[in-house]
Amino acid sequence: MTRKPLTLNPTQVQQAQTKLNQLKAYYETGQEQIAPKAPPLPKEVSKEAKQKKEQRQQQLQARKERAQSIRKALEWLQETYPHCFSKDTPKPLKKRIEKDIFEHELPFARILIRYTLAFYTRWHKYLKALIDETHRHNLQGEPVEEITETDKAYALEKLKHRKERYHARLKAKKVKPSKETL
Repeated sequence: MTRKPLTLNPTQVQQAQTKLNQLKAYYETGQEQIAPKAPPLPKEVSKEAKQKKEQRQQQLQARKERAQSIRKALEWLQETYPHCFSKDTPKPLKKRIEKDIFEHELPFARILIRYTLAFYTRWHKYLKALIDETHRHNLQGEPVEEITETDKAYALEKLKHRKERYHARLKAKKVKPSKETL
């Protein structure tokens, strides 16, 4: 059986030479010389690991871009339909309100409007408004249909679930919740 010759990169050669000189000095003098530590060898990263890292970075970048697009679309909705979309006092939206929005000319893609509506309707203030209000509203802010008890129960369940998750995370971190979040 034949062995492959040992191949070293220049950094490894330099580190081996330094170590060899230290050993020679130790055997000649009997005392270990204090020398600066050699820098650690660079880790070789496999192609798969590099690809995964690049893919993860692309996913994060896409997520950031999507969040920015949703923020812009939400700002447009708030400016275009101020009686319906509000940061301070959100109103429960009419079911299938996107059809009314799509009747007008849009500066955004339809799918982005749908993502924005999904984001807006999952917002905790919106869910609280859904529980407290009695009617859903159209784009002009006029009440058009009653909110069913099923919808109110769903919103209440979502808020309860979020609160439980929040307290579980705090418990895992061993932090006491503030009075504002209770």
